[in-house]
Amino acid sequence: MNERKKIKAADFFILALSVAAIALAFYKLPKKSQQGKTLVIRSEAGEEVHSLETDATYRIEGPLGTSVIRVEEEKVFFEESPCPNKNCVLSGALELSGDWAACLPNRVFISIEGKEKNQTDAVSG
Repeated sequence: MNERKKIKAADFFILALSVAAIALAFYKLPKKSQQGKTLVIRSEAGEEVHSLETDATYRIEGPLGTSVIRVEEEKVFFEESPCPNKNCVLSGALELSGDWAACLPNRVFISIEGKEKNQTDAVSG
């Protein structure tokens, strides 16, 4: 009862296909998590993703007018907004992954996503 199993062409094809699928999955992983924190701006016009490493000002149109979002020293905040009570402007600067702010009347949402520069995970910590 000493039977040896032989690798057939179909087995080799399935193995090669599996390896290619895994390699493609790793290749297609989002690059932003490797680059550190990113700013995500969501509005009625869609979604924008920007680096927090470059100071910039973004003007986002909403139903009430233009919300001005500013990135400065890797922090982001609502600089101006056409909403009546300005809660979004008063919310202050965001700087950590997971922080968010929104101007609900103007339908603009900002958040910070990605890893902190010196963040450790369960494996390396």
